[in-house]
Amino acid sequence: MMVLDEQNEPDFRAGIVAEASREMFGDARRHRMIEPPIQAESHLYQTLQCADWICGLVGRAGCYLVAPTEYEELIWVPKYFARRLARAAPISGIRRHRAATPGFEQLCTTH
Repeated sequence: MMVLDEQNEPDFRAGIVAEASREMFGDARRHRMIEPPIQAESHLYQTLQCADWICGLVGRAGCYLVAPTEYEELIWVPKYFARRLARAAPISGIRRHRAATPGFEQLCTTH
């Protein structure tokens, strides 16, 4: 099951449910999905709020990793969280972008 933070745009929810249904019951047959995504208000659920925070952190790490000169203000992400994120997600797809950021590995190990 997927739980999404509530969106104020009614078309967003309808689009997500329609696309998920096509994936679940269409030719792709995504058998692992048992139901289209559910929306919940993150401020009412600690686990959803935590997921929001983690996604924000991972998103910032990705921005800095891929384009450090554009996101210089995000230097605090690898400084404080690179090693923790690396331990928590050892098979993350974002790792293939390391080559684009010379010295990122050094940041991960020295901070």
